[in-house]
Amino acid sequence: MVCGGGCVASTVFAGDWEHSDDFELGYQGSYVFEARTLSRNRPYASAAHRTSVYSEESPTRWRLDASLRGWVDVRGDLENEVQPELDVRELSLSRADDYTDIRLGLQQIAWGETFGVPIADVVNPRDLRDPLFLEMDWVRRPTWTANVQVMVESLRLQAVATPLPRNNELPERGSAYDPFPPVLKGVEVEPQREFSLGRFGRDGEYGGRLGYLFDFGLDVGLLYFFHWNRVPVYELAMQGGRPVVVPFQDRIHTAGITVSMAFEDWVLRGDGVMHGNVPWMTRDLQGTRRIDYLQAIVGVDRTTESGWTLGAQFHIDYRGDRMLTWGSGRIQKSLWDGDLEPQIFAYIGVDNTDRWVQPRIDWHVLSLWTLSVRADLVWGTTGDRAGDLGFIDGRHRVMMWTSLRL
Repeated sequence: MVCGGGCVASTVFAGDWEHSDDFELGYQGSYVFEARTLSRNRPYASAAHRTSVYSEESPTRWRLDASLRGWVDVRGDLENEVQPELDVRELSLSRADDYTDIRLGLQQIAWGETFGVPIADVVNPRDLRDPLFLEMDWVRRPTWTANVQVMVESLRLQAVATPLPRNNELPERGSAYDPFPPVLKGVEVEPQREFSLGRFGRDGEYGGRLGYLFDFGLDVGLLYFFHWNRVPVYELAMQGGRPVVVPFQDRIHTAGITVSMAFEDWVLRGDGVMHGNVPWMTRDLQGTRRIDYLQAIVGVDRTTESGWTLGAQFHIDYRGDRMLTWGSGRIQKSLWDGDLEPQIFAYIGVDNTDRWVQPRIDWHVLSLWTLSVRADLVWGTTGDRAGDLGFIDGRHRVMMWTSLRL
């Protein structure tokens, strides 16, 4: 079930049938101070439907899930270009019983335990047109996937196959978050690889996850996924006597581990992934090199009886012969019986110049109406101590998101 800032279900029972429908109207707007323009100006609507078929005499349950989201974006950073979009978020059929859950169709699959930077969430590509917007229900791009899970007591096995992959959506040229330096302004960038029905299965992505919950509360997952490099590597080439930026894409192997353990009001979390023989971009865009890329995050959360949620994480990346580290934290307070939730998230480079601070207030004005206001303050450089945020240095913004559930 997919509905922006929240959902409300209208459920009807008819014997062995169960139906639910969800509808939402909303608006998202963000203003980038440096560019003095709207980078998001989006009224939207979403709808979701679920039908379940079951019998009290049998553990087998069939379910159909369908959801759709549409919007119109009129963005100042793209010269007020009108961008209508209709996005099918889910269209899947599943069969589940006490030991298995088989789901086929368009869907999202979430992996990983940590917050902020979802390094283990590798199954679905992402919409990165706004790199500071990390609401995963909006960021993940659903794929046509076969998803099979088997549960035997504390053991969970999952196999995933995507015969028709999708690319990441990357920031548009000339937008507030254009990743290319000004020196390449006006240089054509060729589109990413197309995954056509004619190559159904041959360009596929596949993998799986094995999880085990120990009696003392430790939840461990081992994962593997064979997939296309999500962010293409770009090379500068000459075609017909003019420069062209060409994307290079290849399939890579990703293996990893996720862990979590809860005791009393504390939760320990960790994600680690290794991407093998990854194509990596050179600074001058002259050719592509290969590296082994290791990412790891460890962290701890605490939720108190007085409504505080506190979280801290340590991030480490090994990129070939270079290591980068960051620290991140989140503080959230629940007020007025959860109707008002102020919070702040910070992501700070330890050995690099990345700085990202996001204060945010979520206000549940009424049971069906939510208003959220946040700011993103971001700094970075592109020199020797560069991290990952140099290309959006100083592009501070404020964002408002309101949603009405029907």
